[in-house]
Amino acid sequence: MLFDEPVNFWLLLLIPLAGGLLAAGFVARRRALARFAPWSMSRRLVAGSSTGRQVFRAVLLMSTLSFLALALTRPQYGVRPAVVEQRGVDVVIALDVSRSMLAEDVRPSRIGRALFQIRALLEALEGHRVGLVLFAGKAAVQCPLTLDHAAVRMFLDTVDPETFPVQGTAVEAAVRVAMQCFDPDDRQHKAIVLFTDGESHTDDPVGAAQSAAAAGVRLYAVGLGSTAGGLIPRHGEDGGISFHRDASGNPVRTRLDESTLQEMTRAAYGEYYRSTLAGAEISALAEQVNSMDKKDLGAHPLTEYTERYQIPLALALLCLFVEVLMGDGRTRTREWRGRFA
Repeated sequence: MLFDEPVNFWLLLLIPLAGGLLAAGFVARRRALARFAPWSMSRRLVAGSSTGRQVFRAVLLMSTLSFLALALTRPQYGVRPAVVEQRGVDVVIALDVSRSMLAEDVRPSRIGRALFQIRALLEALEGHRVGLVLFAGKAAVQCPLTLDHAAVRMFLDTVDPETFPVQGTAVEAAVRVAMQCFDPDDRQHKAIVLFTDGESHTDDPVGAAQSAAAAGVRLYAVGLGSTAGGLIPRHGEDGGISFHRDASGNPVRTRLDESTLQEMTRAAYGEYYRSTLAGAEISALAEQVNSMDKKDLGAHPLTEYTERYQIPLALALLCLFVEVLMGDGRTRTREWRGRFA
């Protein structure tokens, strides 16, 4: 027996509360009756009412609540195998993990914002194959294309720009390594999504985007940072904060390079989005990917559990039906004495 919504078991805590309210109401009625008339007289006034029936109706009401709470937990018993035909797009997410992504000109930081938005994008791309490439001065595949998005999230949990061995921002390398994840014989159904501040001074990112377009890959980019820029913090082991400096000892200010990212996405028939706190760009990006032509990703076995919520729901309705029909009056019987008695 499995429960698809076990959190609803907390609703069972309402049962003692309901019982307490019913008991308080019963006591309040008794006290009101005692104020109205002495017990010897009031007992005759309520002679037709059955205390046992009142208690039984209260039990039926609490049983109704109990079965409803159980139905809301969605009990499941029994399995039936199924095969699901999967259709989707191959998407490689390339994440910039250079030290410039530590800048805090967007909250909480460029890398923090990127990780949050990538997780949101993964939820919106359910059913597509997703891979992950990390890049700074060099690029490397961290997770190949997979339908298991939990594996991608696991790799995201280990991202730390401070520990990446080669610093820099090799956007061209990121695009070319991401292209290696795709089937070269497939001329469509492929997309690369860059999460970066776009600063790339030593390579040819636009040329890489043109190569991607020639291979049938669409390129999308999410720009992180601000055009005003920000300093790159360095957190010491003692908790102190310093800032990254150049060879002359001056603090390095890193800025979002939107023009390069826009030129790249135009070259590869994609779209550029600037990262915002509201995150509407992630929904728009997911819509773009979901609108692409899809391919068969193969058949996958799926175990489906049989829903059994109907049983406690039926019992709840039965208890409620009996409670509504049952009155508080005592059952009376009359002896037949004949027509003319």
